[in-house]
Amino acid sequence: MARGQLPARWLQEGTTDESRPSASRRRRTVQGGGDLMSGTAREQILAAIDGICSRRGDTFTVTDVVQWLKAQGSDLAESTVRTHITSRMCSDSPDNHGTTYDDLERVDRGVYRLRSLP
Repeated sequence: MARGQLPARWLQEGTTDESRPSASRRRRTVQGGGDLMSGTAREQILAAIDGICSRRGDTFTVTDVVQWLKAQGSDLAESTVRTHITSRMCSDSPDNHGTTYDDLERVDRGVYRLRSLP
């Protein structure tokens, strides 16, 4: 897998209603470190998590991801990143959104990691 590409398991379809448009489907562009990365909020967050975990281990906080995205020049709002990590993308959270994903699991208060596939 080339740098900046997301693993296919991260791009699986949502677990609920796919017919409704969501904020995570809006296209964004991030410029940083010579790499041009574009995609949805979810794709940008997963790429940031990949970058963080490749340098520091398998756990991260919301603040880690927010700071990483800001450093890369992302235009995602901090509230969007927080909502995605703590709710839309977390398997441990209630399904309060039209589309949710089981990308992450909460391991401690404010600490997350990528969820392992069975």
